[in-house]
Amino acid sequence: MRQTLTKPNIKRALAVVMAVVLMLALCVPCVAAETSGNCGSGVTWSYADGTLIISGSGAMESYAARQPAPWDAFREELRIVRIESGVTAIGNYAFSGYPTLASVTLADSVTTVGDYAFADCTALKTVRLGSGIRVVGESAFDSCTCLQSIRLPNGVTTLGRKAFYRCDSLRSVTVPSSVISMGSMVFARCNGLVSADVQANIESLPLWSFYSCDVMTNLTLSASIRSLGSKAVYLCNSLTQVHYLGNTVDGVTILAQIKASLPDFLDHFFKYSVGTSNTVQSISGYVNEDTIVSQTVYVKDSENAVISTTVTTTTVIEGTEEAPVLGNQQTSVKIDAVIDNTEGWTELIEQIEESSQNTPITAPKVQVDVSVSDNELLQGETLASLAGKDVNMTVELTDGSAYRIDCKRISEKALEQEYQLTYTLKSNHNPTEKQKNVFGGAKSYFLNFSADSTLEYSPRIYLGNLNARECAVLYQQLNGVIERVQSAIIGNDGYATFYLGQTLSSVQYFIAIGVEDETYAKAIIPDELSVNTGATEIYEPIEYVVTGERIFMGMNFGQFSYVMFGVIFGLFAVIGTVMAIFYRKKRLEMMYKMKMEGMK
Repeated sequence: MRQTLTKPNIKRALAVVMAVVLMLALCVPCVAAETSGNCGSGVTWSYADGTLIISGSGAMESYAARQPAPWDAFREELRIVRIESGVTAIGNYAFSGYPTLASVTLADSVTTVGDYAFADCTALKTVRLGSGIRVVGESAFDSCTCLQSIRLPNGVTTLGRKAFYRCDSLRSVTVPSSVISMGSMVFARCNGLVSADVQANIESLPLWSFYSCDVMTNLTLSASIRSLGSKAVYLCNSLTQVHYLGNTVDGVTILAQIKASLPDFLDHFFKYSVGTSNTVQSISGYVNEDTIVSQTVYVKDSENAVISTTVTTTTVIEGTEEAPVLGNQQTSVKIDAVIDNTEGWTELIEQIEESSQNTPITAPKVQVDVSVSDNELLQGETLASLAGKDVNMTVELTDGSAYRIDCKRISEKALEQEYQLTYTLKSNHNPTEKQKNVFGGAKSYFLNFSADSTLEYSPRIYLGNLNARECAVLYQQLNGVIERVQSAIIGNDGYATFYLGQTLSSVQYFIAIGVEDETYAKAIIPDELSVNTGATEIYEPIEYVVTGERIFMGMNFGQFSYVMFGVIFGLFAVIGTVMAIFYRKKRLEMMYKMKMEGMK
């Protein structure tokens, strides 16, 4: 018998379907992204709090633009990649287009960086290649616009096409003599490149190699190079020194090819010699409406550090078009450095001192951005020559941590220590009841510093671009009590900067985001956001908060002050009470004595 679907049956069916859909919807948020897994035969990956670690033995798998790596769910928050010993190759497209990736470290076992492996990682600043690298694939670091330095180890044999294309922050590169294969456009459009030393064992510099490197002034070519590919130095209009290490016959050919691309290139710019200095200078300028802007870039490249100093001078044009007059002039100094070892710190300090002495007295603070490749300890005595000077220094370490030092505030006590001001930040997935009472329902993190510090400095802590413009509150836990330390607004780059006068590795710190009653009025606002707050008055100098300070029996300064106040108040109370008792007793004795004398 055929059964008809009545209205009650339809309603029941719809109710069942809706219930199933609702259950599925409720289950979807419960499915969390995987934080570990396999990425090759014998190779595994694990992710936690912005750091991805690849370990095991063998080569990673390769991926594609439409078939991303299994850690793609963390694309917007991944900051650090570490490839551990045993892994031999990084797969194609493994980290392509990761916008927050800042630091990469490869073990010596890695021999190959795949095609497009780190392409379009626009925040990538520090890459430490292991000594085992042999092949850098096509577009491996294409458009890594923040990459400041790359040390190609002796032993690398192949640089793929466009391997470092559009790496605008590169200032100096050296291609070692072990390279026997070099693709086209390897360093094309590196608009910040000032100096290049090509020692590669190749017969011809490939086509478009340095195309449009418009501030490059120095180029060194190995003796094996006998010709230049098409447009190898086209639009390198600042090129004024070419050092050729080969014979004069080939040199004449190369000079003619250079002049074909650069009509203004003069014969005496071409030298059959090695450059005598590791410091190179590039000068450029332009006119912007009523101002003249000129820039001089000094690049010092040694085995210890790559240091780039940019001096920018802005001059106002006054008067009339017929009779222009140069008016007010302002100068700023910006130093970018990649430090490879302790000696590199010494070279950087010398450069800062030299810049401070040669800069006009009207210039603002010297801004120094430092990236270190091996987390060398910073000795307090190294900073001695900078103490009291108008220098702001930002240091970024290989573990992704960063801190700022206002050299004007360095104390004598701070100069006696050594510092490795790294921190670890871990999500607090299961806060205790005590923590909930303080943070409420806010997202929180555990924060720990690697060493004690009495240096007034500012840790820049990455909390994610998704939290930009939120208020982050720093807490410390002392004697079981969680205390508020300071709050800061997270910048558009995902960083919150706190100003601390002392930190202790033994103290547990917390950061909470979105705590109730915490507003812009209570927080430190980064310069980039201050214009959006509506404030017109000048900000007060920021106070560096002393955290975790222990004075006596594990108490901090505030707790010790309260205890001492209580002790003093108690002593006064006891002394007052005793004096009152003695006074009353003496008075009674006098009254009794007077009464007895009256009875006589």
